Amino acid sequence: MNLITVITTAMLSVLLIVSLTGNACATDVNSNSSIDARELADKLTADGWVLYGTEQCGWCVRQKEEFGDAFANVTHIDCNKNGQACKNVSMYLFSWDNVTGDDSRLFEYLEDTCRAGWVQSAKINRSDDDMTIHISDETNSAEIMLDEGSGVAILQIGGRAHYLKVGKEGGKTDIYAGIEGIPCWVSPDSTLHPGYYNLTRLSGLMSDYRAAHLAPTSTTAMSTSPATIGFESAFALIAIIIVFLMRRR
Repeated sequence: MNLITVITTAMLSVLLIVSLTGNACATDVNSNSSIDARELADKLTADGWVLYGTEQCGWCVRQKEEFGDAFANVTHIDCNKNGQACKNVSMYLFSWDNVTGDDSRLFEYLEDTCRAGWVQSAKINRSDDDMTIHISDETNSAEIMLDEGSGVAILQIGGRAHYLKVGKEGGKTDIYAGIEGIPCWVSPDSTLHPGYYNLTRLSGLMSDYRAAHLAPTSTTAMSTSPATIGFESAFALIAIIIVFLMRRR
């Protein structure tokens, strides 16, 4: 067998090993599509997620059944037994003095809670007395009326009224949303996620939150993927084989 044949055979063998190893890892990860309820419950609790609901709420019961025995590991609050805790939940929406929709959670809240996807193309205008904010596009509209005397702001949208909280801080008037429907998941940054979530959706919600709040590190720019390392090692091994064969000649 000549040197070229030996080298070629060695290269193909090493690359084949690397290729098969990489495919095996990918298969192992992708084949496990189920969500471990206990592991998910532990992660949610460790990150600071809280579930609000009641034992009489049908969807809350279904949410509990989604976890099975692992629900004991979920941080949850029964609003019938601890109503004040549920009343105290607040999600900052915007500052009344400087609302644009772009730099606040207002539009996100309108989309998630009021199913108003049209707000993405809406414009915001104030009344002359600065007591009402109008949100509208060509065919839809909503308005928020400030009632500082009672400490609420009334959101009228889709024929329904939503009562928002009014707070004063640093001379600014801030508007907050509270829990309106249960079950309601509250993320560590106090974002409200009302409604029932199966384990897959809930895992995705948690992953999205983690990705959005991931702190950058000095090693972020460095690539350490298994595939890259594998091929670099493969070519290093090939180089060693070539040197060894050349010396034997």
